[in-house]
Amino acid sequence: MPESPLLTIHDSLMTTAPFEDDFRRVLLEEFAAVGLSPTLH
Repeated sequence: MPESPLLTIHDSLMTTAPFEDDFRRVLLEEFAAVGLSPTLH
């Protein structure tokens, strides 16, 4: 998703509202691939 903004701040990731669902899906898929289930806010 090269057109989407993704900012890192210390141990956090931030994006804009239109891309929130896409990033949430990708993050959960990647964490699940290594057996982890993060809490996202």
